[in-house]
Amino acid sequence: MKKIALMLFGIAMLGMLSVEAQVRRITGTVTSADDGNPIPGVSIMVEGTTLGTITNIDGFYQVDVPDDAGKLVFSFVGMTSQKVEITSGTIDVVLQQELVGLDEVMVVAYGTQTKKSLTGSQSAIKGEELQKIQVSNISRALEGSVAGVQTTSSSGQPGEGAKVRIRGMGSLSASSSPLYVVDGIPYEGNINNISQVDIESMTVLKDASATAIYGARAANGVILITTKRGTSGKPRIVVDSKIGINSKAYEGYDVMTDPAEYYETFWEGLRNDRLYKGNLSFIEAGYYASNRLIKYDNPTTGAAEWMLGYNNYDVPNNQVVDPLTGKVNPNANLLYREDWEDLTFDPGIRQEHSISMSGVSSGTNYFMSFNYLDDQGYSPNSGFERYTTRLKLAQDVTKWLKVHGNMSYVKTNTMNPTSAGSSSANIFYVAQVVAPIYPIYQHNLDGSLRLDKNGNKQYDFGDDKDMKRPMMPLANPAGTQVLNTEETGLDRINFTGGATLSITKDLDLIMNLGIDNAQTNGTRIDNNQIGQYAETGGYISKSSSRTRTINTNQILSFNKKLGEEHSLTAKAGHEYYEWDYSASYGGKQNFLFPEITEMDWAVVMSSVGSYAYDYTLESYFGHVNYGFREKYYLDGSIRYDGSSRFHPDNRWGTFWSVGGSWVMSDEDFLKDLSFLDVLKMRVSYGSIGNDNLGDYTTASGSYYYYAYEDQYNIVNNDGEVGLEFAFKGNKDLKWESNNTFTLGFDFGFLNTFTGNIDYFNRTSSDLLFVLPQAPSSGIPEIPFNIGKLSNKGVELQLNTKLISTKDFSWDVTLNATHYKTTIDELPDMYKEEGLTRGAYQKWDEGSSPYLFYMRRYAGVDSETGQGLWYMDVTDDEGKVTGETTTAVWSDATRYKTDKDATPDLFGGISTTAQFKGFDLSVQTSFQIGGYVYDGVYGGFMHSGDASSVGQNWHRDILKRWTPSNTNTSVPRIDRYVDANNISDRFLTKADYFSLRNIVLGYTLPSYITKEWSIEALRFYVAADNLLFMSRRQGFDPRMYFSGVTTSTDMNYSPIKTISAGLNLTF
Repeated sequence: MKKIALMLFGIAMLGMLSVEAQVRRITGTVTSADDGNPIPGVSIMVEGTTLGTITNIDGFYQVDVPDDAGKLVFSFVGMTSQKVEITSGTIDVVLQQELVGLDEVMVVAYGTQTKKSLTGSQSAIKGEELQKIQVSNISRALEGSVAGVQTTSSSGQPGEGAKVRIRGMGSLSASSSPLYVVDGIPYEGNINNISQVDIESMTVLKDASATAIYGARAANGVILITTKRGTSGKPRIVVDSKIGINSKAYEGYDVMTDPAEYYETFWEGLRNDRLYKGNLSFIEAGYYASNRLIKYDNPTTGAAEWMLGYNNYDVPNNQVVDPLTGKVNPNANLLYREDWEDLTFDPGIRQEHSISMSGVSSGTNYFMSFNYLDDQGYSPNSGFERYTTRLKLAQDVTKWLKVHGNMSYVKTNTMNPTSAGSSSANIFYVAQVVAPIYPIYQHNLDGSLRLDKNGNKQYDFGDDKDMKRPMMPLANPAGTQVLNTEETGLDRINFTGGATLSITKDLDLIMNLGIDNAQTNGTRIDNNQIGQYAETGGYISKSSSRTRTINTNQILSFNKKLGEEHSLTAKAGHEYYEWDYSASYGGKQNFLFPEITEMDWAVVMSSVGSYAYDYTLESYFGHVNYGFREKYYLDGSIRYDGSSRFHPDNRWGTFWSVGGSWVMSDEDFLKDLSFLDVLKMRVSYGSIGNDNLGDYTTASGSYYYYAYEDQYNIVNNDGEVGLEFAFKGNKDLKWESNNTFTLGFDFGFLNTFTGNIDYFNRTSSDLLFVLPQAPSSGIPEIPFNIGKLSNKGVELQLNTKLISTKDFSWDVTLNATHYKTTIDELPDMYKEEGLTRGAYQKWDEGSSPYLFYMRRYAGVDSETGQGLWYMDVTDDEGKVTGETTTAVWSDATRYKTDKDATPDLFGGISTTAQFKGFDLSVQTSFQIGGYVYDGVYGGFMHSGDASSVGQNWHRDILKRWTPSNTNTSVPRIDRYVDANNISDRFLTKADYFSLRNIVLGYTLPSYITKEWSIEALRFYVAADNLLFMSRRQGFDPRMYFSGVTTSTDMNYSPIKTISAGLNLTF
């Protein structure tokens, strides 16, 4: 089938070389019926062809049409489309306003439909809206833009994308990510490979009626990306260039910055440890703490022992803090204080430049573009650089044959330093956690900087003979990050194309082919001069991977108007998809020249390996849409998918949807309602499968891709090859099933308000569960299809045109979503007790999968200052008879809380205003309700225990219990290791508000630019992530869907970008 499709496609593409047809030129002007003003950007298409143009800033157009062309189609968002007979060389058109735009053509699966005929739920974002937001990955632009769509991102690293969910959680174990489709072909690459300036629109398909025709890969929704095409009769050149500054979007947690404050707090912990647990008097405990604060002699061995290890003052170690007052010696002078973030993070440059040319000439529609993006992070050796080129052609070869091709090449280079976890290489973690007493550069005992022989500052690695840092000794990521490299380069070629053969006036055969090939090469170098790898001579690793996908489909499309009242659109098709991936890697230690980045220059082998995966999917599908009187519509889809991820006995699945819509406002009984402009009802139900089962690890750590197969690890038995059982497959595994019901209304009233409201009920069944087996079986676990999950919610999209005059217009858009997720069924072994998910949550039938399950904090004992937690009181038979409190965290009981990570409401508000040549747009996002376990904050509220020595405190620790401050919820500091352990004390409301983007522009009047032979010239300034507000400084609830952050989740913070640019159109 693949070879046949390739051959047919090659033959079809030869049509690009056809002889040009005879043409004639049509010109005219398009104006608005409301005010008579010209309308720029109106689409004018020759009916039945790909030939077309758009009006310029003065509403003028010209288009070359074949001699036998019959009609021109004029369309503009918000206006009623018109079809006009070609009777002369000049055609002027006046367009009427249509608030809801039911005649607007929408991108749908495998084609387009009018908005009126849609029965499914979908939302579109225009390309110009996407271009306003300065991101290197367009997934980030979805935040707050579309009802029902949630995004999270744990890293602000340039080029890093967001995780996207549509209408909640689709599976407890399998992937919940949507399918991306670019120009009709599923796209498996990173969408940071697609330049925003190439995008005409993004359409989010949400329910089964809209997505079922895509089958197995559409269980979690579909995002259609349509790239631009030629729209002008003459060549149209657009140049866009902007440059700006990247910096941290918001401040980190409010941690201590004053060394004195830190010394005094840590001293108090040492004193309280001896006072309350060591049987020393108040004065004795104070002297004990002062003597041990920095360094002390072991009473048994006499050897020097280090506590904090650093003395920032000009007094002896045991005199830094007064043992009687607990305050820093008033006679002590501070020698140095260094802020790691200020000395490490610097603003970076962000620049993006693009040029495109498009047009329609003699039956050929073309679009070509080049884009360059250099997005430098604010952290050293971080950034994202991208080159993209695109050539898109469409040709009407004859009246019965149309061909098209779209080729893009992308080259990216990502500098991505370690930015996650508690690794000593993670500067984002260390810069916040390190106590303010530790410097970034080396200092002499008198406080002066210790310089090398060349007079340069030297980084402090905490291993000096006079000073020892207990926290991450031998580490300084600020120093090593400058010398280390973690770089990934990618080269991707993507080609899509096809041909449309008109068999009859109403019947077309459409053939499409997509080929994507990506090569990725990574290099990691840990330098051999300073830091953790200096002792081993440095470390170098290389990785290489290749991804190849082929997607081909053949579709018979029927579209006919049956008399005056009936219409029928039908499709039947076949699709084949093939994906394969291979990778290899290797690492060596001890190299001589750090500037030579090849492994041959290192001598000690550390690791080497390679692996490969593949996946195929074959499908047959059909779709029917029937319309009656352009008022009643019925819609149905069916797809039969076969996936290689299942055993041959369970490989095929059937997925379907049915839907209907009713344009109620066209009924006689509603026509007399003068305030009602449009009211349309939609209802749909369908079932879609999910075969995306490849994102899991077994208990033994082995990755499995085909969950129906037994799998083994290859082991080294003293030089002999051995097999180790890793995973027991289950040949009875089948598709997870996703069933969705949607009831929606599209509305418009008072010539001002338009929008839609949807209720959805999305149920996932036959969920994949990996169940543990009896130890005697020798099999750790087996996957099964057991479980059921549901998401129920309401979405609202509201658009308002507040003011619309000749010189001034003002629009406001709101979208909001409320939904709840419920586990409806668990495996039998978990029905009574539930399934505990780590230390934070528990799955129970009838509850949210994101409901927190943990110890409950009972506050502070006002007499002792100890933290308290609730615990059950039980009788001799183990039955719970009551509740009490305990000061021992491990004795406390874990309870199901009433706090859930799912927000009560989330969405966005945007507004645009235009006054003469000025334009202003503002985009925001918000979230109300829900909780996040703020483990980062919890980590900063430690009690100075041995594992936390040298780690910073949040300034809320200053509210701690003391004999003079007994009315507090912060326990005393006494080095108790569990003082800040996991409990609902650190559950934090997940409310936030983000000012995502502001753009202010000015377009020069056309009478000026005409003199320069310029169609339009616009200057603008743009700002992203200007403001972010949450319940706590530094706290970002957008990191994870699960609502859990740990004490080490200090990653690359989001970036604030302020730019200036210009847009030039010829």
